[in-house]
Amino acid sequence: MREESDHYQEPRSSFGVFAAFAALAFIGTLIPSAPWGMQLSLFTGAIGLMACLSPGRRLSVRFLIPILLCVLAAFACFLPAAWLPTPAWRTQLEAAGLDTGPLGVVQWQHSLEQYAPLLLVLFAAVWFAGHRVDGGHLRFLALGVPIAVVVFILLYLILSRTGQLPESISRKSHFGFFPNRNHASTLLSMGALTALGSALQALRDKKTGRCLLSVSLALFILWTQFSHSVSRSGILLSVIGPCLWAGLLGWKYFGRNERRVIGLLLLLAIGTFALTESRVKSRLDATAEKVAELSENSENEESTSSAPIDFRVPIMQDTFTMISAAPLTGVGAGQFRYVFPQFREKSVLGWYRVVLHPESNWLEWAAECGVPATLGIAILLGIAYFQAARRIRQNRDRALRAACLAASALLPLHGLVDVPAHVLGLCFVSILLFALSQAPRSRKEAPLPRSWGFRPVGVLLLPASLALTGLLPGIPKPLTVRAPLAYRQTLQDLGVQGFPPKTYSSISALLEERQALASRSQSYTQALPLDPRWHHLYALCLLSFENQWGTADRQFSYERLLFPTMIQPVFHQADAWIPYDTHRSLTLWSEAVDRAHAIDSKSVARSPRLARTLAIFAIRKHRLRHPELRAEIDRLIQFLR
Repeated sequence: MREESDHYQEPRSSFGVFAAFAALAFIGTLIPSAPWGMQLSLFTGAIGLMACLSPGRRLSVRFLIPILLCVLAAFACFLPAAWLPTPAWRTQLEAAGLDTGPLGVVQWQHSLEQYAPLLLVLFAAVWFAGHRVDGGHLRFLALGVPIAVVVFILLYLILSRTGQLPESISRKSHFGFFPNRNHASTLLSMGALTALGSALQALRDKKTGRCLLSVSLALFILWTQFSHSVSRSGILLSVIGPCLWAGLLGWKYFGRNERRVIGLLLLLAIGTFALTESRVKSRLDATAEKVAELSENSENEESTSSAPIDFRVPIMQDTFTMISAAPLTGVGAGQFRYVFPQFREKSVLGWYRVVLHPESNWLEWAAECGVPATLGIAILLGIAYFQAARRIRQNRDRALRAACLAASALLPLHGLVDVPAHVLGLCFVSILLFALSQAPRSRKEAPLPRSWGFRPVGVLLLPASLALTGLLPGIPKPLTVRAPLAYRQTLQDLGVQGFPPKTYSSISALLEERQALASRSQSYTQALPLDPRWHHLYALCLLSFENQWGTADRQFSYERLLFPTMIQPVFHQADAWIPYDTHRSLTLWSEAVDRAHAIDSKSVARSPRLARTLAIFAIRKHRLRHPELRAEIDRLIQFLR
């Protein structure tokens, strides 16, 4: 079947930069659990070098100005706090004596560093979208995507079966190298869809060998999705992707033989899923049973449901409340995990969990960067995809380019209900697929001049990559890199949380080291005042000095304010006070039970006193550990009852 039009191909194809970008993207999918600084340094240096060597095409002014406005809106949280409405949680912290700083964002240095990956992805997308490849290179690169995904799968299976996986990955029960079980499903879905597009394009080109190879790759990736991945969203993406692809092409595009091939592949996929026993099927069955139970309970007014279908639902509900508190500016990039505890209402039933993100990239961006910036990026992204889809219908290689565009769109779509954009490798795979979907400019259109504006930015990115690793003289490592290392070292020096206790030659040596640890912890409480972990460590260091117990008690109170609904920190503080002041321990145990009672009062579960029962049980265990407190503990439990 002949294609719809015969448009002019640009004489120069950016195959080299496409190949380098593809290699970088898939390296990123293998190291998502690597340290933040190492990953960002690698991507920053590589993107900077490629932008210097191949600046690409100039960006249209109608896109450049809105992008700059969105970036400025995202940094609105750095305005002076006096210019912005003060949220209630910040007023409460200030009233307790915790200094939240003069800016709208509290932890300004940490937040500024967290904008770096967002800006890098934005720059890479804008710069790389200006490159094009011809038809031959398009087929080669597009087929390389599912091949790379298959290599990803085989590498994981080999390393997992030989026990060679890193500990940070091997202790998790899901498939892939990613820290989240849903991230691998995004990559698998993009790879499978690209393979299907390559198969249909090969059928159009009458290349039987490439068609069979593409079909084999697609089936293997889908089998892995069904049998090894535990992500329910992967099944949904495997359905949404082909539907988007077919919608971009239109049903009339497919010939009779092509419809038969697609129907056969669909039957094979359904049969494979039906015959394969996997954990994802068990999770889907459990979800279906939960939905049926909730539907049945909703018809019976006297019955109550035990919990929502998924814990992400109440998290998202509380995130909307958080967004409404600062809709224009947000709380700053990377600050969600520190501010969200102040808004836990619906999600308080998961009091034992620390919520790191709102289970949605888009909600996270709205909460951290503000609604205007997030809405602006969504509109620009929608316009870019709409224009790309319109151009696909007017150019060659429709089947393959449409598949690449649909596969690229899976990441922002999945970002509605998860956080795949946290992985830089996945972001760059999506950017790669979007650029592959871009058809060369036709003869009727004036060629865009090459842009030299990207080259200065690329030059600046090269020293920035060195600064992220601390290799640039005179510039310390970023706070985001230093803080986790210092935290772990402090835990080790204190001999807490699984680290063996240290021995000292004398009391003066112990006190001297505790003083140094206290100074280190204090510096981080000033740089990260919303991080409760540093307040806890600072207090632990001060317990060795009786004249500093008042300061230690105040630091513990900051930790409780920053974790207003959690019970575990209160118990940890009570345990820390036992060797020094048992009265404070008894008071904290009482507060822990009060918190548990508040949690139970919001529960609709069949065990309405679960948290309170667990709290009292935890207090009872101290009767055996500390016989001298048995009488006081018995009186406290009797009083709490």
